[in-house]
Amino acid sequence: MKILLVVPWDQKFGGVISIVDNLARYFQSQDHMIIFFHPGKKNLLKKKITKMGFHGFELNLRRPFNTNYSMQSDLTFLVFLPFTMYQLISLIRRQQIQIINIHYSLDYFIYFAICQWIVLSRWLLHFMELISSQTRDQGRDIRVQLNLSYSQINGFSF
Repeated sequence: MKILLVVPWDQKFGGVISIVDNLARYFQSQDHMIIFFHPGKKNLLKKKITKMGFHGFELNLRRPFNTNYSMQSDLTFLVFLPFTMYQLISLIRRQQIQIINIHYSLDYFIYFAICQWIVLSRWLLHFMELISSQTRDQGRDIRVQLNLSYSQINGFSF
């Protein structure tokens, strides 16, 4: 199987990175192909080798909701959305990704939610990372949002 691990940082050390590194090495030992994806600064999809030595890609995933610059942020997000989505969907199809495993999702999750509706692939979302980074009330909102908007997710990890 080809697995896309989505992590918001390309680091060598850290709690989430340590877990993802162990998971990636385990998947490799089971003969699965691992590809990493990190949000980047460039508008064009860029192939790379991660700091942990895995094959990966990066692409600028603009935040859909930025309260500091809401008008500019919303407009930029909408202008670049089709181009960004085309690149993500092309990556998933070209690499024949079968599982998308998202760690520590931020606002960027929306891009992969859209990909799920267009490209049939299996997902695993690490749910506790969503909840642990939020207050209790926001956590409830996220659970409702996940139930309403992301019913296509195939599995949760706690």
